[in-house]
Amino acid sequence: MDRKFSLTPTQLDAVTAIALVVIAVVAGVVIQRLVFWALSRWAKRSKTPFASAIVHRTGRSAAYVFPLVAILAVAPFVDLPPSWTKPAVHLTGLLTIAAIAWAVIVLIRVWGDIIV
Repeated sequence: MDRKFSLTPTQLDAVTAIALVVIAVVAGVVIQRLVFWALSRWAKRSKTPFASAIVHRTGRSAAYVFPLVAILAVAPFVDLPPSWTKPAVHLTGLLTIAAIAWAVIVLIRVWGDIIV
């Protein structure tokens, strides 16, 4: 029962890249949860409708922003061919821009509800 598995350097790089991306996504989710936990505590203590509206309405969009930014932060450390990393980083960048735009739109709507 002595089995040995050998990976080629390309396979090892791919496994390492997948592990780094998974760790980045998990770290992004944990950071997002911690930030919104702190913001929700702040909203409860301040007891203003603006603070609670920001926390409740921006949670969904921020749930995407933090993991995507974490993936972009890990991307330079991934040792894969540029033909693989360039499209992945480009797509992740576009998704990050879309998620941030979504958060800004939500903030504008919250501001409009408070002002009007």
